[in-house]
Amino acid sequence: MTISTSRVFRPDPESIGKREEHHRAVFEARRDAPSTVTVAVEGEIDASNSRELAGYVQRHIADAKHVVLDLRLVDFLGTAGFAALHNINVICCGSDAT
Repeated sequence: MTISTSRVFRPDPESIGKREEHHRAVFEARRDAPSTVTVAVEGEIDASNSRELAGYVQRHIADAKHVVLDLRLVDFLGTAGFAALHNINVICCGSDAT
């Protein structure tokens, strides 16, 4: 018998479309379809804000089936940014989002 715990985030419908600034980056989520959330990232992702990026994505995809991470406006992606991308992948797999 396996027992485990998991955090459940309920998205705040008011937070979709609100931009968040973290150090040298800006994150913004939008709902493109009823089951699709796009998170746009602008600026630099490094050790100063990579955890915030993963947390932002986790807060906004709780009921999404499809997640799009728009990195077109990212100027710099440090090694911590790659770790954030991995964490986001783990988050999506845990919530059955693709």
